[in-house]
Amino acid sequence: MKKIFLIVALLCTDLFALFAQNKKFDYSSYKQIPSELIHQDSLFKYIIPDKSYTYWECVETSGVLLLNYGDVIFYKGNQPFGVSFKNPGYGFWGSPPYSKIYIPYIKDGEIGYVTSIDELKTFIGDIDNFQEAILLAETSDAVRVDTDMKGGAYKETSNGYELVLMHYNNCPETYEAIHFTVENSKILKKENLGVYKNPGGCWIY
Repeated sequence: MKKIFLIVALLCTDLFALFAQNKKFDYSSYKQIPSELIHQDSLFKYIIPDKSYTYWECVETSGVLLLNYGDVIFYKGNQPFGVSFKNPGYGFWGSPPYSKIYIPYIKDGEIGYVTSIDELKTFIGDIDNFQEAILLAETSDAVRVDTDMKGGAYKETSNGYELVLMHYNNCPETYEAIHFTVENSKILKKENLGVYKNPGGCWIY
């Protein structure tokens, strides 16, 4: 019984410290991330590749469709007549049996595929907008955009962007703010700002 009490006390102490940490962060210079960007697949249309591609598209497969080609959620350019893509069997987001995302492309007459996070970073190149910065953070870490500004904020800096995104814990259920500093094509700094929302309880999947 004493051990259980001690564990609960330590958890409460840690949560209190994280709440206090988050309250110190100054959001006054930040803007709220638009609600449409809560959906991860909405970010791909903002990609501006550093290289020139004849055509590229973003494809998502899920559930029993993992072995099929999948659904095209965004495309850019003109796909040459007679050229077709296949499911490469890998993706940089998600994992079976849930989901998989990959990018087929045509460059200099050759077909290629983006199937890993490192390949996605190369495909994006330098960060051109805050949406690309969010995509880089979300694919590199377990974070999302929240409707609450404390977990969904950004600002442009002289060298890139700063983001505050949400990390969700299901037990105990908490929302933590994670601060990212992004420059060029790299995350230079990551800082946990603490818990900004604590509904309580546990979600069991």
